[in-house]
Amino acid sequence: MPTISCVVIAKDEEETMEQSLLSIRDRVDELVIGVDRASKDKTAEIAKRYASPGKYFELDFNDDFSGSRNKAIQRADKDYC
Repeated sequence: MPTISCVVIAKDEEETMEQSLLSIRDRVDELVIGVDRASKDKTAEIAKRYASPGKYFELDFNDDFSGSRNKAIQRADKDYC
C-alpha cells in the first residue's frame, strides 16, 4: 500500500494549526511541518507536537512561497506528498 506525507508550511497560524493537524494526522503516514522563523505566535510549539520525528524544521519564507514549499517537500520521505 502506498504511503503518504502531509507537508505543511506555516507562519502565525496558532488559531487554526492544531485543529488542522488533528484533522489529518490519522490519515497520513508522515507530517512534515516547516514554520517561518518570523512567526510571532505559538505556531512553532504546536507544530513541534504534531510533526513526525525529525520532520519539524524552521525556515525563512522571504516572500517566496514556492521556495518554502519546495524545501518542505524535499523533506518528505513517503510515496506521495
